[in-house]
Amino acid sequence: YGLSLDVTEEMSMTGALSFYITTEESSNVSCGGCWSKVPARKRVLLDERASFLILHLKILFSLNDKIKGHINFSLSLNMVPYSSSVEDMDYDLYGFIVHAG
Repeated sequence: YGLSLDVTEEMSMTGALSFYITTEESSNVSCGGCWSKVPARKRVLLDERASFLILHLKILFSLNDKIKGHINFSLSLNMVPYSSSVEDMDYDLYGFIVHAG
């Protein structure tokens, strides 16, 4: 899996993941059968455990608006709360990259 997460000031990794799976509601969706506008909800969850997980933290909102705070994260991450699966979805931190410049 590769997830691109929006991050705000002083947000944790779990906070960014919780924001990622938030249910979105829309009232402007066309029904595939009758083409009338109907309300709909969408939620993105992981389906099954992958051998690795890449999390991209988007901290730049515009060229002049960049997150300068800290992002809290742990060395292990349980992804079950962010998935539709109940199987073990534990990941250990292998490495990270900080892009500067």
